[in-house]
Amino acid sequence: MHATLGALAAVFLASSFAVAHAQGTESALVQSAANQSPDGWTKDAGGGFAHVSSETKCPLESDGFKTLLFSGAAEPNIVGICHYADAMDTGDAGIRLRRYLAGVGESPEAIANDRMLMEPGSNGPPLFTVRIAPLTVNGKSGARLTITKVRGGLLVDCYAEDVDFNNATAKVAALCSPK
Repeated sequence: MHATLGALAAVFLASSFAVAHAQGTESALVQSAANQSPDGWTKDAGGGFAHVSSETKCPLESDGFKTLLFSGAAEPNIVGICHYADAMDTGDAGIRLRRYLAGVGESPEAIANDRMLMEPGSNGPPLFTVRIAPLTVNGKSGARLTITKVRGGLLVDCYAEDVDFNNATAKVAALCSPK
């Protein structure tokens, strides 16, 4: 598993994080990609969304996933979420763009990781952080893999869920690697 994570992290860092996704449950406003672009996001020619300052791109469609669901800004710190439902219903994937707020996060581990990235010690920040959390997907035990990095002063989470950790890793690589 560590070798897989290392390879995945290398792919993740090799680009400006061309595509990323994140879970839409954090936002009350979920729009289809056909709707108007929220502040900070632009709609590209293919119907997807891009956030210029963070260099985050979310295509309208991605192989193995249903059409993009885009969520705009939500309190307290969400800038936007690109969410893709898995076509096989084994777990979703996405990119979430966040402002840093000390003490705010989905878990104690996420809060600690964000702090390492945004309030680094004398050795500087890590290039990225990784979280693995257990979850249930359609009644089966699975995992959620989240890789977070900083771009343009914002936290960029690329995540994937699946009943098989290797599949979750492949989803992150497919969605968050350069195209």
